[in-house]
Amino acid sequence: MVLTASLYHIWLERNKRVFQGSQRDALSLVSVVKANIRSCLSLWRKVKCSARNQSLCAMWNISEAIFSTV
Repeated sequence: MVLTASLYHIWLERNKRVFQGSQRDALSLVSVVKANIRSCLSLWRKVKCSARNQSLCAMWNISEAIFSTV
């Protein structure tokens, strides 16, 4: 997911630079990619509740509501 989001946003940035003459700095591009990934992951449901998944949620600032209640 990180790879595809990165490639997508880099390609969008390339097109903006070529066709519109506008550009963003690298830090803002990285924050856009992170926000996109975070929003996609926050929509997941019924994820297995494990220590690794909980640490990933904490790292990406995602609600633990994605975990299954079973």
